Order: sequence, then structure tokens, then C-alpha cells
Amino acid sequence: MVEGKKSCELALRLKKFEESEDEIIIGAESVEEKELETMTLPNPHSTDATGVTGLTSKPETDSTVSNKGTKKKKKKKKKKKKKKKVGGGGEGGKADELFCELGALLYERLKKEAVIDERYRKEFIENIHNAPALAQGEQNLIAGSMRVVEEVSSWGKRVGGTASESVEKFIYHFEEGGAEVGMTVAKMDLSAVSFFAEIWLLDTYAQKAHYKDTKIREIWNNLGGTRGLQCSISVALPGGFQDRLMEIWITWEELIDEEGRRTFIIAYCPLETYAGTHHEVAGAEKMANATSTGVHIIKELTEDTCEWTRVL
Repeated sequence: MVEGKKSCELALRLKKFEESEDEIIIGAESVEEKELETMTLPNPHSTDATGVTGLTSKPETDSTVSNKGTKKKKKKKKKKKKKKKVGGGGEGGKADELFCELGALLYERLKKEAVIDERYRKEFIENIHNAPALAQGEQNLIAGSMRVVEEVSSWGKRVGGTASESVEKFIYHFEEGGAEVGMTVAKMDLSAVSFFAEIWLLDTYAQKAHYKDTKIREIWNNLGGTRGLQCSISVALPGGFQDRLMEIWITWEELIDEEGRRTFIIAYCPLETYAGTHHEVAGAEKMANATSTGVHIIKELTEDTCEWTRVL
């Protein structure tokens, strides 16, 4: 009995639902025409949190949408213009780009020059034993330079405060009121042969770059078929003496002790002492002459360290 009652109620509800659905679909009599005219569909892109105002708000027309798109495009164009300015547009930007390109080229050139210098030093070191034998004049120059070193080492006075420094300094007067000679002694974190090559090779790219502002600097290797060289260089001496031309003759010798340790001696003196051919330098006649005498002694301590003594 109860089940029959429930079935009747369900049937009545279903009939009412069908009648109301027919009313909406067929005639729409329950809705007034004015309400239909004022009613608008909700904007599917509305950002309204409630979702209700979309029913009463005006729909976005095609012109409104297109205007917004145009505004967005204009903004993007403005941003692009700003990027051009920041990136170096115009003459200033071209100058910056050119500067960067020149910097890159200079870096590559210096890099290549450093590689060439390294190969040059390596080749020189490997062929030291192939150097020409010392000429008599070269032997005399080295012997005389070593006598000066012995005298300064024996009688020179240490410069105060240099005992604890990395470079020791000594001063010596040959005669009372005579010429003053200075000596420095330092330990170097470099092999003796490598340091010798650094001092001896005067025609590397690095040396040329160091003296690029010097008016005159000419090097002639293997002077007269010997291992010596001629160096002509303009210098500025203390006291405001400008444009002095220093022309020197330089040679070297290698000594090996009983323990196999190597010592390199580089001696130099005024070119006029050399009895062979002297190379002339353009512009020398406009400069006063300057002289220089000295010696470098590079003594091997370990495989990677040496002691450098310089007297001048």
C-alpha cells in the first residue's frame, strides 16, 4: 500500500516537471518580452568573482576588443624601442659595438703574441748548448765583470733595513769620492734557465710592448757571428736628463758546478768596448750619449728557484 502511494507521488511530480519544461521551450509565456529584451548573456571572460554582474553588464563589442588588442600591441612596440636604446641603438650603440670588436681583436692578438713569446723562449732554452763559443772579447768582458762582483761582495756595505727584506741591497765605492756601485740579491720562484731567458731575450713581443713609448730601441742579435748582441735605447736619466742614447754590448756565459747546478752570467758594457761592427741608429745624432756597465748572475738553487744577483 505504501509503495503504491509513493509511485503515485513520483508520477505526479514527473508530470508537473514535464509541463513546466514544455512551457519554457514552446511558448516561454512565463517570461515577459521586456525582460528578454533587457537581458544580456554573461561575459564568459568576466573576472567578476560572483559571476552575477555578467547578466546586467554590457557585452564587449568587437570594437572594444580590437582596441584593447591595439593598445597591447602599442605597449609592446614601446618596449621594443626601449630595448633598442639600451642595447646601443644609433651612433653610440655602433661605437660600443665597434669598441667591443676591437677589444676582442686586441685580446686575440695579445693571446697569439704571448703564445709566440712562449715558443720563442722554449726554443732558445732548448738550444742553449748550440750557442757560438765565447769570443776572446766576450771572455774578457765576463771576467772583468766578475771581478767587480767579488769586490762589491767583499767590501760593499749593506743598506740599512734590507737584511730582513726579500731583496738585499749593498753599496760600494771603488775609491773615496769615486764611482758608486750598487748590488742587489734576491731569491726568485723561477728556474734559473727560465729567468735567464726572461732577461736575455730583449726582442719578444712583451718587451716591445713594455718599451712602446721609447723613441729609440733597436736590438741586433748574434753580433758579428757571436752570441752577443747590441742594444741601442733612448733613456731619461735622473735629474731631468732627457733623450740620452745608451748603446751597450751584451753577452752571456753558462757555468755548471760539480753538483750539476747551473749559473748564468749576463755582462754588459758600452758598445765602444766591442771591437767588431757597430750598427748605426737613425736619430742618434740628436741625442747625447749615456753609458752603462753591469752584470746579472743567476744561480740555480733548486729545480724551480734561483738566486739573482745584480751589480750596476
